[in-house]
Amino acid sequence: MRRITLLLFLLISISIQGQAQEREILTSDSVRLYVKVKGTGTPCLYLHGGPGSGSHWLEKFFGDYLEQHFQMIYLDQRGVCRSSSPKDNNYSLERMILDFEEVREALGIGEWLTLGHSFGGILQMAYSSQKNDSIMNSSYRDIANWNNDFSAVALDVKEYWTDYTAKTPKVRVPVLFFYGYTDWMIGPKHYMNIRFPNMTLWGSDVGHIPFLENREDLEKAIDYYNAKHGF
Repeated sequence: MRRITLLLFLLISISIQGQAQEREILTSDSVRLYVKVKGTGTPCLYLHGGPGSGSHWLEKFFGDYLEQHFQMIYLDQRGVCRSSSPKDNNYSLERMILDFEEVREALGIGEWLTLGHSFGGILQMAYSSQKNDSIMNSSYRDIANWNNDFSAVALDVKEYWTDYTAKTPKVRVPVLFFYGYTDWMIGPKHYMNIRFPNMTLWGSDVGHIPFLENREDLEKAIDYYNAKHGF
């Protein structure tokens, strides 16, 4: 199975206060990662889908809600949109996860939630499996000079297409699994294979882009998750 989630929330934890900021973070292999930090609350790293869709669209269409509840960290992954590309063409899953950790450390965050959409759910499960902490789980373009390098090669990187459903029973942190009744990109019955022990399962009358198709229901799901787990 090549996909793992439409909207997946796990918990990696907290600890950043501060003003909105836009910056580039230089990785240990000299890739410039575009990062924007906005909002207040529990830090939350957004892992966009695509591969290669960038973080701009969630910020543009749903950021006003999210930033009232979380300190959002909008990251363009390596080779995507406003981030640069690795000179050695290293888009491995291991390197991608290291990017997340280097961003966390550069921002001075101890623990955070992650919010992943579509392909971002694969990144979440891999990240969670390695770090064993916690996580939370969304194209058109109006940005000049959009970097497409990662999207051009991602489908050829086999490790991104691992079936993570068998690992879901081992994830003990709170999970909000939001799925669409008509999401044919993921499959409307994909949720039936998911076995997170501490999961809130929320079905909605949406397809693949819930923050555009049924924003009100997505907000209700997140509000419920926050109230239930005290974020």
